[in-house]
Amino acid sequence: SEELQARWMQRMFLSNAAAGIKHTAWYAWKDANFGIGSRTGHYLPGHTPVFTPTLAFVAAQTLSRLLSGLSWQKPLFAGTATSIPKIYAHGFAACGSVMTSPVEVVTLWTNSSEQNTVNLFLGDALGCFAVHDFINSTTAHRVCTDHDGVLVATNISDAVTFLVRE
Repeated sequence: SEELQARWMQRMFLSNAAAGIKHTAWYAWKDANFGIGSRTGHYLPGHTPVFTPTLAFVAAQTLSRLLSGLSWQKPLFAGTATSIPKIYAHGFAACGSVMTSPVEVVTLWTNSSEQNTVNLFLGDALGCFAVHDFINSTTAHRVCTDHDGVLVATNISDAVTFLVRE
């Protein structure tokens, strides 16, 4: 589906960043079914092409906007009460910052489509984070670490959640 393709695209770019892969090719950016958009009317004389963005386009915009000026810094320790499902948590910090710098953005997802509550250990990087979903729709909540540096994030699934430091 279009939504699943958007989720895969974001997770692939984030996993590649964590693996140190600097350049990634995403096949069929213009494919009407799974790319970032389709152009209609460009083969018709006298018609201006119309670009119709897909959910993958919006997801790519969100990824680019929220991680602009940042680079992958480190994996983060995260878990659930049952240790299932597998959790992927990555910290991003300003480009060129040292490993001990506080993360500015956390990306978080699981290998399950079901919603999960995740405990994320940020250590001494105390603070509050605005929560953004994978397409950056308006979210009305924020999460904050406790005095031990633990942040509790809810509704985490196989769609990337972005936690942006306030």
